Amino acid sequence: MPPESADARICTYYCDCAKNVLRNVCATCGGNLVLRPVKLRVSYRCELKLALEHQPTSTQRHHSKWSEAEVAALSIRLRNVAPEDQ
Repeated sequence: MPPESADARICTYYCDCAKNVLRNVCATCGGNLVLRPVKLRVSYRCELKLALEHQPTSTQRHHSKWSEAEVAALSIRLRNVAPEDQ
């Protein structure tokens, strides 16, 4: 998802995910998803060289090694399990 997306989710292991696709279950680890912080466009501490202006996001797309069916099965199995019980 784009760095400015407010819809992006992330899990404990920093796997980027789309909540509506995965029913709030990470396709990689099975953990719950939380809002991913939006990456700043400009650096407010110029000496640190942070933000997209200094560290642009990768243009290389990474794909899951699991099939759509495997992701769906894991999501169905875990979607009603509270994060603290996973």
